Amino acid sequence: MPLIQVVLAFPNDPSGAWRLGHALKELTAAQLFNPCASEAVQMEVRGMTNELSSRQGQARALGMAEIQAFLNSPGENFPTLRERAMLCVAYDAMARRSELIAIDVEDLKFLADGTGRLLIRRSKTDQAGEGHIAYLSRQTVRHLQAWLKRGGIKDGAVFRRIIGRGTVTYNRHGKGRIGGRLSPEAVARAFKAVAKYLKMPVDEVEQVSGHSIRVGATQDLLALNIDLASVMQAGRWKTNRMPMRYGEHVMPARGAMARAAKEQGRDTE
Repeated sequence: MPLIQVVLAFPNDPSGAWRLGHALKELTAAQLFNPCASEAVQMEVRGMTNELSSRQGQARALGMAEIQAFLNSPGENFPTLRERAMLCVAYDAMARRSELIAIDVEDLKFLADGTGRLLIRRSKTDQAGEGHIAYLSRQTVRHLQAWLKRGGIKDGAVFRRIIGRGTVTYNRHGKGRIGGRLSPEAVARAFKAVAKYLKMPVDEVEQVSGHSIRVGATQDLLALNIDLASVMQAGRWKTNRMPMRYGEHVMPARGAMARAAKEQGRDTE
């Protein structure tokens, strides 16, 4: 099939067309021929971008406000303890779901002052496996230790499946036993279950994903006026593209016009 027909298969997704083009470029590099460089393909993709937005949807953020609401809810069963620990660790470490499920007990270090440290051995931006040390707050350590103790987890995977739990119930004593390491999909399901438990609107629950805590943490940090370089370091980003994207609803309030409005008295109540 001619490449121009492949591109036309993405009539409403210019971003998808660009991603496909990049993949094809990589595949054809060895033959020193890039079909994406043809004028017909370039013109078609540019036309799509002019007519349609290449903007991608963003996960519904789950920040400290939502996390704290869940931490304050009743319940001491397996799902409740696991989700409390998982929410806290995901937030403190700004962990991607792949990083979250890869955590082993051996990667944790609890310090005498009540805080902790987490070794993230490998991440999306650290394929060489140099590792990153993340800070864990006292609150996070308390919930982690409660989950590990209740689950009898002394080594290996920290976040595990709960077998025989039936439906997700956070405020009652359910039956179940601890299984193997969680899958990435299970992280997203857990975050959605928490959002549903907090009675968030249905359309917002649907937007919750495995990245929701990472988005929420980014927005919280930016709202606290923490500098972008520190946010990038905490989130293990090499460029500012994604933190700026995650914080796009927060950044305007810190921008030039917002500061000007305050100085000029145009934001007084």
